[in-house]
Amino acid sequence: MNGILRRLPFIAGGCLLLFINPQTHASHASPDAGDIPKGLHWSYQGENGPEHWGQLSEHFATCNAGQNQSPIEIQGARFERLPNLSFSYRSSPLTIVNDGHTIRVVYDPGSYLILGSRRFELRQFHFHTPSEHRINGKHADMVMHLVHQNRGGEIVEVAVPMHAGNRRNAMMERLLSYLPTQPGERHYHRNVGIKPIFLIPPDRSYYTYTGSMTEPPCSENVTWILLKTPLEVSSRDIERFRSIMGQNNRPLQAINARPVLTGHR
Repeated sequence: MNGILRRLPFIAGGCLLLFINPQTHASHASPDAGDIPKGLHWSYQGENGPEHWGQLSEHFATCNAGQNQSPIEIQGARFERLPNLSFSYRSSPLTIVNDGHTIRVVYDPGSYLILGSRRFELRQFHFHTPSEHRINGKHADMVMHLVHQNRGGEIVEVAVPMHAGNRRNAMMERLLSYLPTQPGERHYHRNVGIKPIFLIPPDRSYYTYTGSMTEPPCSENVTWILLKTPLEVSSRDIERFRSIMGQNNRPLQAINARPVLTGHR
């Protein structure tokens, strides 16, 4: 179990309403604020879109110059003996943010993922429509990224693909009841409990590879865990997220001979 981790190195009812500046907020996939200097603005379209990220600032240079960027196309993964995923998530009061790029839920301490012999605390989770990674030529309708970090600063992101259907999901509908619709809007709901284990399908088979954050500064310090089985959610729920976030997926990046592994044939 530890061998695969060595082969895949980790590079590296009260309600409070607040407003933040979406142009200066830190990268949403980073567990901590402060990665992006104030005054820098990026987007998914136009002159500040993905093809220009590397030129917007020296802090974003890795977005163009990096050789281990994400997302990628997943095809022809190599079979390995991989560790099982063990989620230990507590309920957390809902802190939900529209940062102008995604809908993000900031999580209280005490919930974690066990991967092999390592423990990674859940810091936040957020959404993209459609999915960023593509598996065997197909994007999922939406994806949730669960961002974990250990005490050494190593990051693991678990991508949960979501498929539009007719099935209702109570946890998704709870989030939908409190979505901040305006960029810069942040809500804290003390009496609303959130537990993302109810947004993870029972089949925990996955692909894994080493890559980067999928938005500026595109730091190459992420081990990606991509679940194979989509979670079916209501098509209306996905459309609601899309109507607020728009299309917020980074284009596919070159794999550059990085191995993609899977533990299930």
